Amino acid sequence: MASVKPDEIRWGPSKFVRTSTLPVRSPMTRPAASAVFEITLFDRHLSALMNSEHFKGRSTVTSLAETGTEPENLLTTALLQVSIPLKIHSRKNTWARDMEMQFAWSLAIICACSIWLCRGSDDYGSLEAIVMQLSQQVNQLQARLEASESQISRLTKLDPSVIFTVQLSHSTVTYNHLDSILFDQILINEGGGYSPIHGEFTAPLSGYYFVNFRGWVMPGSVGYMHLRLNGTVEVTELPMGDTDYQSASSKSLVLHLEKGSTLSTWVFGEGATSVAIMGQQRTSFMGYLMKAD
Repeated sequence: MASVKPDEIRWGPSKFVRTSTLPVRSPMTRPAASAVFEITLFDRHLSALMNSEHFKGRSTVTSLAETGTEPENLLTTALLQVSIPLKIHSRKNTWARDMEMQFAWSLAIICACSIWLCRGSDDYGSLEAIVMQLSQQVNQLQARLEASESQISRLTKLDPSVIFTVQLSHSTVTYNHLDSILFDQILINEGGGYSPIHGEFTAPLSGYYFVNFRGWVMPGSVGYMHLRLNGTVEVTELPMGDTDYQSASSKSLVLHLEKGSTLSTWVFGEGATSVAIMGQQRTSFMGYLMKAD
């Protein structure tokens, strides 16, 4: 081992090296021989650590415990903390140096072990508390997620809006027997189910629909308004007409329609080839989706 000057301190780019030529003397015997004792302390951040305000006026254990020193560096850091205040150097007498060195090493080891154990205990308790807190947060997030998924599920299952209301734009329209009534004035057609060209409503979704239709005829016209499913099946009829007075009738019902099914209104003349129907709001056709399948 190379000899160095007493109390030589070398600062490397990433380590602190302290070497001292120390006469080693046994407490049982007092030989005059001297030996070179070298202490090498490695710590990448010891320089900044030792010069920081955090360590000034604080105990070794408290300072080390609060710095977050890794367990493998505790012994090195503790030794440095103990050795520097003791100022181990070669100018003291041999016996004092020997005892001081032993005391420094012993205290350093005790400090390191104590800090490690204390921090381990504290860390375990802190970790346990953190785990419990995170577990509670996870449970809360899980509950919120399930609630959100349930709400999303309900929203996606909500029946989409399908509604139509149509009427005749002219004040009076004459229809022949078995003519389809073409309601040409669209007030509402949400969902796009009604076609004014064909005069029929096409169900965009399967489900239960509320349907209402009403007719108003001029005096002297007698007949019926038929509601047909898919253009051929007669669902119901609405009697209209009187020989002397205007006549109005209305009918409402609930139907289950399959997607693509159509509803339309037709004129059936009672003993006549034509029926004069009063238009605008007097004769109308409407419906909406109550519940989708």
